[in-house]
Amino acid sequence: MGGKWVELLNEIAPRVVRAAMLFHPPMAPFASYYLDPFKAAAASFGIKAIVAPVDDMAELTVIGGAAAAWPLASPAQQAERMRRIGVLMAFAENSASYADRILKGAKPSELPVQTPINFDLVINLKTARALGLTIPRSLLDRADEVIE
Repeated sequence: MGGKWVELLNEIAPRVVRAAMLFHPPMAPFASYYLDPFKAAAASFGIKAIVAPVDDMAELTVIGGAAAAWPLASPAQQAERMRRIGVLMAFAENSASYADRILKGAKPSELPVQTPINFDLVINLKTARALGLTIPRSLLDRADEVIE
């Protein structure tokens, strides 16, 4: 997914030259899964990849002027973040079926570990307009949700 994020960014803003992946330090083992593909894809598009552990909003200066940043979070957190603070785009696994099983009484500790197979692309057009970006129709057509 780290590579896919960069690919989607390049479709929306092909002139971006710096992009950051933000993560909460306790998530470091989880974040490492995304780092190599993120860095490789960024290099293939001529984008400088920045990896930034961030404990709180005060530390956001570490992204060093990056034009794009991916905060690693759960899909529910991403959707909330998109609506409240204007994140442009999220591409993340859809864990609804797993959550549904838990809500129906399954114990999380008894559920098998599963590789995600469903991913959702959410685009925030309000943020795109504020940034002066035009989202290509081909990307809007692929989106699972478009926030007006």
